[in-house]
Amino acid sequence: MGAVATHAGAGSGLQAPCLGGEVAFGMRAVPTIGIVCLVSAMLPAQDPNGGAASHLAFGQGCHESARDSFFVLLPDAAVASLVLTGRSLELHPSGLGYVGSWGMGGYLQPGANAALLPPSDDGQVAVALPRPLPTLDGAASTIWVHSNGIVATGPGIDGGAWNSPPNDFTPSPRFAAAPDTAFFAWHDWNPAEPGSGRITTHEAVAGGESWFCVTWRDVENFPAGVPNRGTFQFQFGLDSGRVRYVWVAVDGATSSPFGSAHLVGYSPGGPSLVPPPLHVGDSIVTSPDLRSLGLAAAPPPVSTSEAGTLVHYTMVDAPEAIVGSGVRLGFLALAASEVAGGIDLAALGAPGCASYLASFDVVFFAVAPAATIRFDVSFPPAMPPGTTIHAQAIALVTPFVVGDLANTLGVVTSNGLSSRVGDH
Repeated sequence: MGAVATHAGAGSGLQAPCLGGEVAFGMRAVPTIGIVCLVSAMLPAQDPNGGAASHLAFGQGCHESARDSFFVLLPDAAVASLVLTGRSLELHPSGLGYVGSWGMGGYLQPGANAALLPPSDDGQVAVALPRPLPTLDGAASTIWVHSNGIVATGPGIDGGAWNSPPNDFTPSPRFAAAPDTAFFAWHDWNPAEPGSGRITTHEAVAGGESWFCVTWRDVENFPAGVPNRGTFQFQFGLDSGRVRYVWVAVDGATSSPFGSAHLVGYSPGGPSLVPPPLHVGDSIVTSPDLRSLGLAAAPPPVSTSEAGTLVHYTMVDAPEAIVGSGVRLGFLALAASEVAGGIDLAALGAPGCASYLASFDVVFFAVAPAATIRFDVSFPPAMPPGTTIHAQAIALVTPFVVGDLANTLGVVTSNGLSSRVGDH
């Protein structure tokens, strides 16, 4: 479907000069129907002395909610030993996320034929699976096992290269932006220490499912030279895609010079928002992140007696109108006046969203398959310098209530953007 530009209606006073518009889908431009007109006389802040053209963003979009990752941070080994020993966590695929449930036990003992992974401190090794593991990011035929209690579907999880500063277990944007799907039972293990147990892999059948198990079996912790071993196991359901974390014994020594914290978590491959911390025993439900709807524009709207400018207004992080549909329904509204501070839409059912325009004088509409939608607006020649047009993007979503976040209106809004016409 193409894009349509509409006037505000009778009484809006929209006349010449005119702004022509179109919406770009990828490399293809879909012309709008009609010509969009704004009255110069109704636009504020004209500057007869000229000036530089510019775009100025103000306010903020809605909603932003970190939902596709989770973590539990236990600040030191003493706390971890107390709350994790003998406990388990199972992640069950559900739609576009996981549902987690805490339990007890479920350890699958490695046998004599269990494979021994090369011992290393802060290293990782690729392990081929007997058959592909279903994950939310697709089937994985190989996993990467990091010595510090991390299993990922790619090689990007390699300690200090993504964990900055090193040995800081506090979740950061880098944790949430793990480049590959990663399951964390992160702790500073040291299987390279003399006398340490080994990380092993084996396949076992339990509960009618085949599980590929990665086990830190009697593996040493820091500091070196002190007996402080622990046993932990990841179990990956090769049929269902379920993932289990099983803590058999967690050493409580806190004397490591590198920190003794444990971080339990999951992050899908690619950028994620940093989620709020959870506690052992809390409900775990993951789903795709909600990101604030954004609006940007380029280039600046230069208008001289000889030429105008085609300005690209870009809506970013547009949500799907219906989750899983791949369809986005977006609007770009233009107005002569802004509302300082915005009008909160909570009374209409969209708390946290705001309208930054005094009116919707011109509206462009687009249907798009991608989260980025570009609206091209032509600023014609001879527009008075200082003429300022205000813009805001709107997207339609299925009304939802998730935890303390609710949007029954079915609309999300972007930041505002003021475009000031200049002669250079």
